Amino acid sequence: MVIDGCKGISRNNLEPQLNAALGYIYDNIISRRITDPANSQNIISDDITTEEKYRIRRLANQALDADSWNQKFY
Repeated sequence: MVIDGCKGISRNNLEPQLNAALGYIYDNIISRRITDPANSQNIISDDITTEEKYRIRRLANQALDADSWNQKFY
């Protein structure tokens, strides 16, 4: 998801990359089907419960709303 979220984002600055990744996770974690790159039969997204996906989404949103780097990673 991070790789997909950062597509087209400059690699020269970390903050836009992080915000793009977090935004992509927020927008897609609930519905995106994620497969293991080494084994397309392994659906990784099936290993995360719906409750966990909503928690990840909420935490991504909190990180996007944070005012400082320290708040993003606390």
